[in-house]
Amino acid sequence: MVQEKKEYINCLKSSGYQSERCRGFSKLYLECRIQRNLMAKQDLSEFGFGKEYGMGAS
Repeated sequence: MVQEKKEYINCLKSSGYQSERCRGFSKLYLECRIQRNLMAKQDLSEFGFGKEYGMGAS
């Protein structure tokens, strides 16, 4: 999870905190947190992720 978090934060910093540019990293980070039971399991579509943000989106 540390790697996913670092990648997401680095993306935010390098993009001037324009989160839309980091959605792929954001999705991976949320998936990681869900897998490790650090947050409740819920469909990522509830966070605005659709099929266009697959695992290869990073």
